[in-house]
Amino acid sequence: MLPPGAGRVIAGGGLHATLKVPGGNPAVASTFEVVVPPGFDVGAHVHRAGQELFYVLEGSGTLHVDERALPLEAGMVAAVGPSEVHWFENPSDREFSFVEFWSPPPTETVWVRDDDI
Repeated sequence: MLPPGAGRVIAGGGLHATLKVPGGNPAVASTFEVVVPPGFDVGAHVHRAGQELFYVLEGSGTLHVDERALPLEAGMVAAVGPSEVHWFENPSDREFSFVEFWSPPPTETVWVRDDDI
């Protein structure tokens, strides 16, 4: 059990993610709490294995999966399967936050150039 605010913080480019449940052997999943600042775009990428699940806590953003742009709002759940090119962004002027579940935890992330999608 972790108290509020506890966990390993991973931050960069304005994105703030807190690792709540680490992956690794023998973990079958990992969990992050993610806060996305206004105007942030994580960039297109793909995970070769595993499923990624987003549960939106507050604010709104957009999840891009392949050619689809999916609006995200508080209370919504979205899933991304293995090998699907995806990225999320916050086009609003307020923070957007979600809990991200990975199963199994990713072992490889491949970043994709815009002209590759």
